[in-house]
Amino acid sequence: MVFRPEPTIYKLSFDEDTGLAGLNVRARCCSMGEFNAMLRGSQDPVEPDDLPDDLTDPKGMAKMAAKVREYSAAAAAANDEAVSMFLKYVIEWDLGYPDGSKDNDGNLIPADAIVPFTMEGLQAVEKPMITKIIQAWHMAMMAVPVPLKQASTDGRRSEEATLDLGSLSESPPSWPKPN
Repeated sequence: MVFRPEPTIYKLSFDEDTGLAGLNVRARCCSMGEFNAMLRGSQDPVEPDDLPDDLTDPKGMAKMAAKVREYSAAAAAANDEAVSMFLKYVIEWDLGYPDGSKDNDGNLIPADAIVPFTMEGLQAVEKPMITKIIQAWHMAMMAVPVPLKQASTDGRRSEEATLDLGSLSESPPSWPKPN
C-alpha cells in the first residue's frame, strides 16, 4: 500500500501595514525541487570581479554598461520564472485591477473585474504588490505547517501541575496554518 498525501493548500493573509489587508489568496505548495530552483534563481548573477576597476575610462564605462544590461536581462528572466512558478500554483484570489485601469483596446476595466492569474494579467499590477504576495507564499511554505498534536515532555510533571497553581498555561502557535 502506498501513502498518498493530500496537497498542501495555503490561505495567504496579509497584515494592515502591507497594503493588502483583505486580499484573499489560496495557493498550493510547490515541490522541494521547484522551491530550491526559485532560491537559486534569486542569486546575484554579477560577480564583483566582473566589474571594471576604472569607471572614468571609456572602456570601463562600456564594460559596466554591458554588465548592467546583462544583469538586468538575468534579473528580468529570474523574476519572470519566479512569478510563473507562483502563478502555476495559485488556486484562487480576489485581486482586482487598480482604479482607472484600461484594457489593451483602451476600454475602462469594470471595478469588480478580477485580475487573471496569468503573466499577461499581472502586467497591470504593481511590482511591489506581486512581490508581497509571492513573499507571503514563500513564507507559508517555509513555516512549520502543523503544530504537534500534543505537547512533548521530558517525562516529568509540570511544576505548575505539581504545585496546584490552577490551569496550565499554553503558548499559542505562531506559525501560519495551511488551509
